[in-house]
Amino acid sequence: MIKGQKRLLLALAILGDIFEDLADAGGLMSFSYQQIYGYMPQKYKKHNFEMTMRRALKVGSIRKRIKKGQACLELTSRGKNQLTEFLPLSKFQRKKWDRKWRVVFFDIEEKNKKQREHFRRKLCNLGFAQFQRSVYISPFPIEKEMREFIESLGLKDKAYLLISPRFLAGDEKDLVRKIWNLDRINEKYSKVLNKIEEGEIDEKKQQEIKSLYLEILSVDPFLPVELLPKDWLRQKVEKKIRQLRD
Repeated sequence: MIKGQKRLLLALAILGDIFEDLADAGGLMSFSYQQIYGYMPQKYKKHNFEMTMRRALKVGSIRKRIKKGQACLELTSRGKNQLTEFLPLSKFQRKKWDRKWRVVFFDIEEKNKKQREHFRRKLCNLGFAQFQRSVYISPFPIEKEMREFIESLGLKDKAYLLISPRFLAGDEKDLVRKIWNLDRINEKYSKVLNKIEEGEIDEKKQQEIKSLYLEILSVDPFLPVELLPKDWLRQKVEKKIRQLRD
């Protein structure tokens, strides 16, 4: 379950049309209280939402401004940095894939099980997916972060990073679809799309749809467009979600 502050920042990004490029300076965001609250789960109390909003203002994740006599909010640089921490791989969306694979393989003994599990979690956070038991792959240019992490754990003799231009055999898209479970994620996007297209959407249903959308974003691997299936639905769903505020 996505926590309140994360939902708030994601909602601001979506409403402000800056989600596709979190590094963009963006502009002022003017919207109603209800539009933001619409991205919270239905059981999320409004007083809890108000506390989340006040906390975000206090720590400097968002700030208030007046533009043309209208109260506005904007994400600060801190808020945008927090967004990239929540969804670190989204920052690669606008960059063309360099068509290189980062391959990590390791051999960490059973007696160091906790360290091994910690290492695997970090790999997943950096966008790697399991290719074989102790082999993980990623299309993202994060070799610097990976090398630093390997060194920080003292695993230079147990974990290795290779960069390969492509796999020697097989279809890359089929491989990606399988190991990142893209069919399952796309099915979730499809369910959201169906809910939107079912007919009239009241406030309660709109809140359900928006909340579900954020949950899917939290598991979306944000792979390069060159690796995504042709029927990938995220952008179509995102466009429909943004239209719900009108």
